[in-house]
Amino acid sequence: IKRVIMKKQAFIEHLLNWVSENNLNINDVHVSHGGTCILLGLKENTDDIDLTVTDEIYTKFKAKGLVELPLKDNRSLLKVNSMIDIHVVEPWVNASTCLKKHDSGIWYRDVEQTIRDYEYLNREKDQLMVKKLQQYLLG
Repeated sequence: IKRVIMKKQAFIEHLLNWVSENNLNINDVHVSHGGTCILLGLKENTDDIDLTVTDEIYTKFKAKGLVELPLKDNRSLLKVNSMIDIHVVEPWVNASTCLKKHDSGIWYRDVEQTIRDYEYLNREKDQLMVKKLQQYLLG
């Protein structure tokens, strides 16, 4: 699979186009982790979009025959194309309180939740981003 490196504007355009092409409501999806960091300017680029979607959207794409890839905690994701992975909201995330809307119209998890997510995942590769997020909170 060919990976395309997206800077912030390309990330926004690609996500909004995908939502539109699939007749989805922008309010039914949100970005987390790296997506939050891209939108806030804390990360320069990314090669994928991790998108949290409603159960209904997940089921719709699963019905197309996409293969579920396992995550920890008996969760899974669907790779809908070379750049977008979708999953349902994690049990520890309260989406009703942690989402913010970017100027582009894209919803994203706030900085505090993103730090909690990274701490939960506990991956070496995320440690520098956790520090950047903590500094961002301090202004």
